Amino acid sequence: MKKLMKKLPCEDCILIPVCRNRKFDIIFIGAPYGSPNLEKALEELAEGDLLKSEGVIVAEHRFKHTLSPEFGVLRKVREARYGDTILVFYKKQ
Repeated sequence: MKKLMKKLPCEDCILIPVCRNRKFDIIFIGAPYGSPNLEKALEELAEGDLLKSEGVIVAEHRFKHTLSPEFGVLRKVREARYGDTILVFYKKQ
């Protein structure tokens, strides 16, 4: 994975690890501030099966950026601001 990440320009790709037969309680996700890749990754996570039914996705972004309250089956359940950083918590609904 590290070799692959070095070869790909980060602003042009979304890397979501594929773990066979594994689901996660918590998924942390972020993108460079101002990048549209955060929304794309949230859409892919909403369509995928990496999150457990009671799990949560924590998306980090800059306070000047706004994320949709919904991405497919994911719904925003909480938002917290820490300085210039916003954490948005999504759960499956």
